[in-house]
Amino acid sequence: MSDASLTPRDTQWQIRLFGSLEIISSDGNTVSVAGKKTGELLAYLALNPNRSHSREKLVDLIWGDSEVGDARARLRQELSKIRMLPGVRGEDSQLLIVTRDECRLAPGTEVDSVQFQNLCRAAKQRAGVG
Repeated sequence: MSDASLTPRDTQWQIRLFGSLEIISSDGNTVSVAGKKTGELLAYLALNPNRSHSREKLVDLIWGDSEVGDARARLRQELSKIRMLPGVRGEDSQLLIVTRDECRLAPGTEVDSVQFQNLCRAAKQRAGVG
């Protein structure tokens, strides 16, 4: 099933990157994200929603200029902040899947910019372009 065909019942979370960063829970509540690094981490995961990202890659990408040990601790803190957002707690409302080595968005998370890219790709195919 493509992102463009998801219905609200299929989607646990929505992330809006156009405009300001917004997270919308399945019950329609907007969840605020505080902190620049938290937003950067979430936006990066949202722009690449269907793959796992190694913690090392995330550390290098977001805290590349920091000491490795400090950067790893910061990543743990930011992941914890995201998991502690209202409505994000609990297995049924999981926004992130985090393992010891990798992080990713939960399957079914709808991202506006990804939907836009998919719609543009589909329009190009229908028009016979690209």
